[in-house]
Order: sequence, then structure tokens, then C-alpha cells
Amino acid sequence: MARRVVSSVLMPSRHLLICGACSCIAASGKNYYPGGADDTGSSSGAIAPTTDCVSYLACAEATDPGNDSLYENVYGEQGSCWDSDADALACNQACEAALETEAVSDPTLEACWTDGTPDMLYIFPSASYWTWDSDTSKHCDFKRSGIESTLTEFQATDSGPDFDMNFAINVDGTEYQFDATCTESGWDFTCPESQDNQGFMWTVTGTFADEFTTGALTATIADDSGDSSSCSFTGSAM
Repeated sequence: MARRVVSSVLMPSRHLLICGACSCIAASGKNYYPGGADDTGSSSGAIAPTTDCVSYLACAEATDPGNDSLYENVYGEQGSCWDSDADALACNQACEAALETEAVSDPTLEACWTDGTPDMLYIFPSASYWTWDSDTSKHCDFKRSGIESTLTEFQATDSGPDFDMNFAINVDGTEYQFDATCTESGWDFTCPESQDNQGFMWTVTGTFADEFTTGALTATIADDSGDSSSCSFTGSAM
């Protein structure tokens, strides 16, 4: 069954009350201040917005564009979050929590990704099975009579850009299957070279689309001599 993601547009009160006037409970012992302030309550200069709050401001403005000025007044460069070190520390914690909330509620929302990459733990929290069709206009037979079927399983087990892939392909009645831990960057992913159960080496790269329910990939197989053959596929979640 395909995993469908439901988008969630947050109300402005949900955004702004996360930090409000930045009276949130703050943890001690961490340096959040690229602008020079430290965790002792003193500042060596103007406090710059933290990376997480810059990301959260972009996220909030994308999900609630009618209230840009409200978010800017709190989280922007001249916002109330940066009036003191204590406020900045509390606001940074609030921004971290808000981004985590967004990652859970709608992990496909690009404006809320940290460092331009989704958290794959929320994209594939359980096994997602995909079927693929080969591009017959290219050399796709891997030096055999032809591809009969392909199946891929995606699943992420830890927070971050990495996810596990199990790629199985049936060629001329023989199944080739390999496992790899791949890394997502934006909508694109790369997988390291991995050996299948028949002793061949595979390298896979690809991209996702349509809220991670469709995609495309290129698989390259190499034998012991280093001779290789590639094939392009388009696929979708089952």
C-alpha cells in the first residue's frame, strides 16, 4: 500500500505561541549564538538569529504567508527573540522543537527541511514497497535476455537523511538482490556500491517526486572484470 502524506498548514497561533515573547524554559550549557553571545548570559555583540530559527522562520512564512510580519517580529533579525541572551537561548529551543513538529506533521514540506534535506525517518517510518518499470529505450538487459520485474523496499530507522534500500530485480529467471544505506539530499539520493546475492556489484542513484510516492533511479551493475551496464527505471509506491 502506498504511503500517502497529508499536508498540514499550521495556524499562526501555533507558530507564535511556541516561543511568544521567548519566555520558554531554557537548558543551560549550550552555545547557540553564531553572533557572539555565549551561555553565561553575557553578549560580546549583537545576537544573530540561530540557524534553527532562520530555518523555522522560512518554514512559518511558507505555511502561513499571510502573517509574515508577525513571524519576522519574533524570529527575524530584529525580532524580540534576539533582545537578550536568555531570550535567544529559549527561542532557539522553541525553533528546534517547531521544526521537529513540522517534520512529523508534513515531512514532504520542502520549506521546513533543515539544511535542504528531509528527515527520512518521517518519510519512510515503516517499510514502503515500490515497483519499477525499466526504460526500454536504453540498454537495460544487463547482458542478459531482459528484466522481468523489479521491487524495492525503502525504510529509515534513524533520524536524518539516510534510509535503507533493498533492491531486487529478476533478470532471465534469476533474482539479484542487494541492500544498501542510501543518503537523501533534497529530492535526490545516492547509494554506495553494494554486492548482490549473485556476487555482482551495484551502484544506484535516483530522485523522488510527488511527496515521495513516485521516483526514478539508475542502477549500474558490474562484474568481476569491471565491465558494467546501466539501466534507468521509473517507479511508484505500491
